[in-house]
Amino acid sequence: MKKIVFAGIVALLLAACAKSTDPVNNVAQAANDKDIQSKNFVSDCKAKAFDGGLTGIISIGSPIQSALVGYRIDGARISRTSRLFTTNDCSGDTAISFEETGTVSIQPDKRTSDLGKFIDVDYTKLEVATPIAAGVTAANALHLCGATNWDVSASRDVTDRAKDPLCYGVVVPRHLATIYRFDAGNLYWGATDNTGANASDNNHRPSTINFNDKYKAQ
Repeated sequence: MKKIVFAGIVALLLAACAKSTDPVNNVAQAANDKDIQSKNFVSDCKAKAFDGGLTGIISIGSPIQSALVGYRIDGARISRTSRLFTTNDCSGDTAISFEETGTVSIQPDKRTSDLGKFIDVDYTKLEVATPIAAGVTAANALHLCGATNWDVSASRDVTDRAKDPLCYGVVVPRHLATIYRFDAGNLYWGATDNTGANASDNNHRPSTINFNDKYKAQ
């Protein structure tokens, strides 16, 4: 009986160690992967809704017609920026920008068969900015994130409205149990819709890399 209890305790301890909650350790783990540190990774131009979000903003009849999505990791800090444009080819100035910020925890010893590394991402905050007049006009016309008084001043915290269809379309805070791979100057993420998964259930973690969606180092 004692052996069974001891084995159970060991199993629980191993499970608890699978994802680090120590911020110092998280920084060290992330910093060890020099390929992804302190670089801006930017997508190709996206002329339709993506990643399960922004479906109410990038649509037929909307003043917003395209977007560039970017990632940056510094230590254990991550930012995901969606730059929206009134053109259909991401040309011109950014009209509206969404920035999610949070932290990452990398499990360096766990990988998929296509060399995807295990990573847990916790986004905790969402901010929006309308840096040009065209963005202000578009945001007010859309009632973006429930507001009609947008201007070109500093960004706003809209975390509590993130899930609205005419905001980000995705709940923030959110957790992603996913994978990533850096290859030939490009960052790739797991083949998932990115709408969020529970890290305690690894059945939700992608098992393959999505090589069709690349983010190029700038």
